Amino acid sequence: MMSIKTGLISAMSLAEFASSVFLSDLKELPTLIVGDLQLKLECEEASPEMKEIARKELRETPEIVEAAKEELRELLKEDKELHVPFDNDAWLVRFLRPTKFYPESAHKLIKEYYRFKLKHKDIYEGLLPTREKNVFEQNVMLVLPNRDQLGRRILILELGKKWKPKKCPLDDVFKGIVLFLEAAMYEPTTQIAGAVVVFDMEGLSMTQAWQFTPQFAKRIVDWLQIYFHGTDRDSLHQHISPKCLPDLYGGTYALPQVSSTEWYDLLKHCDGEYEKINSYGIVTEEKIKKKSK
Repeated sequence: MMSIKTGLISAMSLAEFASSVFLSDLKELPTLIVGDLQLKLECEEASPEMKEIARKELRETPEIVEAAKEELRELLKEDKELHVPFDNDAWLVRFLRPTKFYPESAHKLIKEYYRFKLKHKDIYEGLLPTREKNVFEQNVMLVLPNRDQLGRRILILELGKKWKPKKCPLDDVFKGIVLFLEAAMYEPTTQIAGAVVVFDMEGLSMTQAWQFTPQFAKRIVDWLQIYFHGTDRDSLHQHISPKCLPDLYGGTYALPQVSSTEWYDLLKHCDGEYEKINSYGIVTEEKIKKKSK
């Protein structure tokens, strides 16, 4: 049985929480109930253990965080090349955490992020969950409900025997990945620990292999740090504990019956937030014209 409900935040009112985290007027945090399992975006505060990791590894203390936010905000205010929501503290922290709260490094990361989006605007322009329903229905992407031993989100891409390029081109798969990871950027635990993507190429045919153009490969290389494990499960387990992987990958995690369509049912309620995400970026002549209309 599957149902959608609103997640409740105990530390503050739902309205206060939503306004502090989301860029749009999204007021509810959707939670998907699949049997006894809850699927949701974990936008609440990280656990005490994860906060301690952030303190030790990312220099995350209240004093450093506040100073870094203010300095980054000023850098962004002065940067006329960018149109970004610098008044939103949660948005600033999404870029400060991976740069260990060094404002200049976060500023550089923001520019690289938006330049990548501009370079690949055929992927990012107008990207919404409800426009990409097909890739979810193909069930070649799966976000595991659990995290790995380091607290990372785990995304599995089955681009071998399960993938039908005629029904779902590679660009559509990439759009699906982007939708997942844009959502994951809202999660404090993911901001601290990161995410890992497993490419399952078992059963890859020559017809499928020809779909991996140099342009697509370059996009992936620019975007991800990649390790090739082949069929060596021990090599894979050096990066992801077998306790966190289903038996298909030599693991012991009892994977619940969850598919990409369940995640689509969750993300489709967030179209307005993705529209807001899409409204920011590098200031181009095209965007200036749209604003003046």
